[in-house]
Amino acid sequence: MPVLRSWSRQGRADRRSRQAGGARGTDDSSNLVAACEPCNSGKTSTTPDAELVADVAEDAARWAAAMQQAAASVVEESRVISEYRKVFIDAWLGWAAPGKCRARAVLPDNWKPSMDHFRTAGLPAELWPQIVDLAMANRKVTNAHVFRYICGIAWNKVHALQEEAERIVGQRDQPAVEQDDDGLPQEDRTWLAEEDERIRWAREATDDWRIWLDKFGHRPPTVDEDRAFHGRLIGELRRGSLERRQFRLLVRVMGEHGRYDIAADFPHFLEFFTQE
Repeated sequence: MPVLRSWSRQGRADRRSRQAGGARGTDDSSNLVAACEPCNSGKTSTTPDAELVADVAEDAARWAAAMQQAAASVVEESRVISEYRKVFIDAWLGWAAPGKCRARAVLPDNWKPSMDHFRTAGLPAELWPQIVDLAMANRKVTNAHVFRYICGIAWNKVHALQEEAERIVGQRDQPAVEQDDDGLPQEDRTWLAEEDERIRWAREATDDWRIWLDKFGHRPPTVDEDRAFHGRLIGELRRGSLERRQFRLLVRVMGEHGRYDIAADFPHFLEFFTQE
């Protein structure tokens, strides 16, 4: 085999079927492959014994079983998360689906992480329909802030559960559940308290407007006019456009003169008060 012998000065010819150990490896060209010297010299003519093969097979089986167990755990966790979120979103859509009375309610993009946080905090999924109903039915809460209000109710439920758990175990040193941006940190709690006060005050002012309308013989406002009046007052209170006494004067003047379109009249009042 002149070609093989010539090439073997630089490399090695390796046999597919070995000669050592009683194997029937031959020098026939069908049993030979080209191999570099380090590759061919680095191997041996022995084969793994049965015990080593069995150990490798056992390790592979254990690894496969562990991977299956890990995969099953991930799938189960994903199922639990999806089912928990579904309870909330079904309750939400019961109010906020197209054609529903809260169709314009704003659901933030981060609602799913919020639900995950409440789940890990221990809030049962079964409470979400009740929580959502309480928030959605509160007409003082605007569509833009209803999700925040829902989170506030939910955190109150979590705290109530913590207190009950502490009572059961008879100790007060249980770790509090940390509230991140997906729940209600102190800043949001302060805002929510202030918002409740604005909503309450605006409702009282709207009721006063209705009283003034009636006192001066004007028709009562329609439902839409009442909502528009109340909503505009809340918005202007947030912006701090006027002082409370100025709002009171606005309410009285609109009532005395039978004014119903606060969106049209408010800029004139604002201009008047800023020129005082």
